[in-house]
Amino acid sequence: MSTPSPLGAPKLPLPVLIPVILLPDTLCVPPPPSTTAQSAKRARTADEEV
Repeated sequence: MSTPSPLGAPKLPLPVLIPVILLPDTLCVPPPPSTTAQSAKRARTADEEV
């Protein structure tokens, strides 16, 4: 089971491989305006509730 992948890189378990693939995108690409607006609204409502 220690056979390398066709790319020559060692096979990693999916839970480890997925974050490695997703992190660069989240760091380089800003979130859509809709998500930022929703998070801002959530923060405001949270402040008002407190």
